[in-house]
Amino acid sequence: MDVEIKSLKVRQTYYSAFDYLTKRFVVQEYSAGNEDHTVAFLQDLQSLYQEDTRLVIIFFKV
Repeated sequence: MDVEIKSLKVRQTYYSAFDYLTKRFVVQEYSAGNEDHTVAFLQDLQSLYQEDTRLVIIFFKV
């Protein structure tokens, strides 16, 4: 999957997730990496799956 870099001079923040079982990769752009955006991404991620699905979340700060 290619993610377009809009500007080399402007800071860009992306949250991503990889579903190992289905090989699905999700990428979302946010204006900043902060608590509110992290929670929003996790809620969006949860909405992609059935309610009883358990997600294993591993964070990497790159």
